[in-house]
Amino acid sequence: MPKRQKLQKSMRLKSNSKLAVGKNLKQEVRLRILASELISRTELSRKLGYSYKGKRDIYDILGYERDPDFESFYALYQRAGISRRIINAPVDASWRGLPEIVEKDKKDTQFEQEWKNLVIKKRIYSKIRRADKLARIGQYSILLLGFNDGIDLSKPVKKASELLYLQPYSEDSAEIDQIEDKPNSERYGLPNTYKIKMSNLSDVTQIMPKIVHHSRIIHITEDLLTNNIRGEPALKCVFNNLHNIELISGGSAEMFWRGALPGLAFKAEEGAQFGLEDDLSDLEDEIQEYLLGLKRYLRLQGVDVEQLTPQVSDPTSHISVQIEIIAGTIGMPKRILVGSERGELASSQDQVAWNRQMDERRQDFCEPVILRPLIDRLIEFGILPAPEKDTYTIKWKSLTQETEHAKSLIAKLHSDALVAYSNALTSHTIIPPEVFLSKIMGFGEDEIELIKNVLGHPIGEGIEEKMMITPKLTSADPRQLKKTAKISE
Repeated sequence: MPKRQKLQKSMRLKSNSKLAVGKNLKQEVRLRILASELISRTELSRKLGYSYKGKRDIYDILGYERDPDFESFYALYQRAGISRRIINAPVDASWRGLPEIVEKDKKDTQFEQEWKNLVIKKRIYSKIRRADKLARIGQYSILLLGFNDGIDLSKPVKKASELLYLQPYSEDSAEIDQIEDKPNSERYGLPNTYKIKMSNLSDVTQIMPKIVHHSRIIHITEDLLTNNIRGEPALKCVFNNLHNIELISGGSAEMFWRGALPGLAFKAEEGAQFGLEDDLSDLEDEIQEYLLGLKRYLRLQGVDVEQLTPQVSDPTSHISVQIEIIAGTIGMPKRILVGSERGELASSQDQVAWNRQMDERRQDFCEPVILRPLIDRLIEFGILPAPEKDTYTIKWKSLTQETEHAKSLIAKLHSDALVAYSNALTSHTIIPPEVFLSKIMGFGEDEIELIKNVLGHPIGEGIEEKMMITPKLTSADPRQLKKTAKISE
């Protein structure tokens, strides 16, 4: 072999060796980062529950799980009723009254119509709700988008003509496989691929892990801190309190069961003798028949029966304390968390506060994290036609519904404010009537225009002349209002 070829072969070997070393180095860095994260979590969990400078382990004494995982949270969701309420209530409230997707300044366009058809055909909002709940149970969840592009799931999507399915998966079923580690990439720190456990319908016991590219997945996570892909499970911060409720309610049930049939003490009377084994056996049979059978009397000789006093206490106050701690921790009004209280519905103030909180959740989470990324992905791959100017609006129906009592109070306040404004001789010189109606009364442009049309002239026209002959208005005297109306005419 010529020297030149030998040199080229040697250079190729060195280059391949460097590439192999580089790959191994990257893998080693990833493993170190993962190990560091696991170690930090372990160290944090070890520090929880210690008092007296580590001499007393409260978690161990009270039986708390030190480092609960997805299976622990999912088990609570399945078995503990209050846990299901914590997970489901925000999701159901946020997606109540489905949003309307519209193009800006246009209605009934091709984009809007195809989205509506897709929502009905693929039951999109039903799948979104499921994925939202799974994300709250764990650190994240995903929505797998199935396209008819004919390419393996591990490859990126380029173009498709149909959305075949949407499938939600939990954190436990969709493991993050690779994360983008290039600092100059816009996806730095985000997953590139996932390893999804897809069950074989013909054999549910067989699980087939499948590598899936991120372009086919909507990643859903809430309550993020420093990590961009793993949020805090909704049940984690109240996990110990939920465990306490389980102990209190279970213990009270056992206490009632034992107290419903108080214990009996059998004492041998003075001088009684039980020398024969048959005598003791007959006595035991007599007691068993009384306790386990329908026989409600005892035939005893030489035995004194004494009833033990049961110890039963009301667990209501103890459970109420735990419920209040949970409600305060998760930011949910207590009456919303537990439902009706003493036959009354949740107070209007609690309901209004909760609805405002859910409106914020829509704007901060539901729209930017779930709905808009899904629609953008469908537009990008050709499933939906692109809207004009590439813009569309997501309109949510307000959750804040005023009660009849609240409406009447607001109407009275508006009436009093209008009377006070009208009675002030120079009020119109400080705040023009239209500004007063808009900023103080809260009327919209359409409402102000309607008032103009009904009056037949601009608002406030001739107000100086009328104020000179019009006596002061009082909201408490209807007869005076009628006289004033006649004078004004």
